[in-house]
Amino acid sequence: MQPTTVATLFSVCLIGGLVGGIVLLVLPHTRQQFVAGASRLAALVAVSATAGSLYFSEVADFVPCQLCWYQRIAMYPMAVMLPLAVRWSDPGISRYAIALGAGGLVISSYHIYVQWF
Repeated sequence: MQPTTVATLFSVCLIGGLVGGIVLLVLPHTRQQFVAGASRLAALVAVSATAGSLYFSEVADFVPCQLCWYQRIAMYPMAVMLPLAVRWSDPGISRYAIALGAGGLVISSYHIYVQWF
């Protein structure tokens, strides 16, 4: 499969995740239903992002830069722990996921800044 095709597929998945997040925020539901839906969506996004980064570096032979590696350090553990938390209905995992996600967000924001400017 061509890297452009895979990039398009992951872009569509990203848009689907954003739409899913908006739907979760808009629809009426109980707190427990919201947490369950958000946990599943976060697990799906983490696994998809990990699969995408591994595809581009290992199959398409794109060499990740140093900032990409730091972002992966924040993402890869979430691809394991979020699906497990969904499976075991563990609400305590959110503290760790938020901490890893916040660190990844800071690195990602700086990375975008460096690329644009």
